Amino acid sequence: MLEAYLSSGGLSRKSGPCVYALILIAKDHDPRIYIGRTGTSSKTGVDSPFGRLSTHLKKRGKTATCIFGGRNDPAFIESARVVFLAVHIPGSHPEVGTAEKWMIWHCEQNKKVGRYELLNGEDIPKNEPPIRESIRAELLKLYKKAVHCCGVEPKCLPSGRSAPIKTGNI
Repeated sequence: MLEAYLSSGGLSRKSGPCVYALILIAKDHDPRIYIGRTGTSSKTGVDSPFGRLSTHLKKRGKTATCIFGGRNDPAFIESARVVFLAVHIPGSHPEVGTAEKWMIWHCEQNKKVGRYELLNGEDIPKNEPPIRESIRAELLKLYKKAVHCCGVEPKCLPSGRSAPIKTGNI
């Protein structure tokens, strides 16, 4: 049986742009994390968090390679469980982009501790991007929850069930 639990607010664009962590967990593989944002780089609009998740799961365009690590790994794809966490980032379009870059940078700096594979390969900043302290605090909450999920602890992924998807402030 396949199950998905989607929390309220994830279909709405009203909350504004979000930074998200898409986590893929499969048996006998390190968890994989992809960091992204709902705001588009062309400033054409902000998709809802679940709309963005849907784009990734369709496996089309650029998302086809990024969430599966650029590998056609049928065993991983067939057994992967998906966790999607998003947090609203108040501010301008450039500030949301900087928040996304900071989250990617932070995940790269801490991946040995978290024991996960970061799928943002070429997008990793060499230096820490400057962000407001209030945004950093929200992103750290997102990171802690994402790493918790990588540990496949019962609270996050009950056996045989999908994890509830959280949006908003974690």
